[in-house]
Amino acid sequence: MARVRVGAGCWVWTGARNTQGYGVIFLADRRLGKAHRVSYEHHVGPIAPGLVLLHTCDNPSCVNPAHLRPGTVAENNADKKAKGRAFTPHPRGTSHHAARVLRFRGVVRCIAEWAAVVGLKASTIRKRLNRGWPVRRALTEAA
Repeated sequence: MARVRVGAGCWVWTGARNTQGYGVIFLADRRLGKAHRVSYEHHVGPIAPGLVLLHTCDNPSCVNPAHLRPGTVAENNADKKAKGRAFTPHPRGTSHHAARVLRFRGVVRCIAEWAAVVGLKASTIRKRLNRGWPVRRALTEAA
C-alpha cells in the first residue's frame, strides 16, 4: 500500500480520508472502500460477513492489521462508550431538545459547558466531533 506511513505503532493512511477520518481507496470494481478493511484483508484474510473492524489504537487513519480486530457493531458501540468516544444526543434531563452532551472522564456536560471548562470555543468542539474526532481528543487538543 503506497499511501501508508509505517511506524513502530500505527500505520497511518496518508491518502484520501472520509469525514470520520478513515482512509478511503478505490477498489478494483470502482467502489470506494475503507483502507483499514483493505489492509486487514490483505494481511490477515477475509472479514466475516456482518462484522466490522475495531481499532484497538482508536486511530481511524491507522491501517496496521495488528491494531485491528473483527467484532460486531454492538461490540464496537460498547468499545466507543467504554473509551469515552460516544456521545448521548438526547439524554434524560436535557433542558433543550437540541442540546448535545458529552461524557468525558465520567462527567456529563453539554458542549457549551465543556468549552468553558477546557478553554475552547463550542463551535471548535462541534466541528471536531462532526469530523469524527474522539471526544477525548476533541476536548484535550489545543486549538
